Amino acid sequence: MERNELTSVQVADYAKYLDNSGYRTELLRELHHFDPNVQKITYATTAGYFGKERAIREKNELFGLRLRYVAERIEQGSKNHRQLTDEALQEYPKI
Repeated sequence: MERNELTSVQVADYAKYLDNSGYRTELLRELHHFDPNVQKITYATTAGYFGKERAIREKNELFGLRLRYVAERIEQGSKNHRQLTDEALQEYPKI
């Protein structure tokens, strides 16, 4: 995978943006590399984990890229969050 130079703080910022945009927690969980039924993935835990500068490993970088994908399209006016989630997972598949 090509490195996209996402920082952990950017990942936290994308998560905060999605939370403020009404993007459902269930969809956030689908974007994460854990099983979507794992309840510990929330906006608070995502912001807490990524809110401080830290190195990002490949799975977390992919999670961040999925968040960025969705956030950028919502910012551009897309409203179909389900479709955006599916597209993000297709663009940046889980490994």
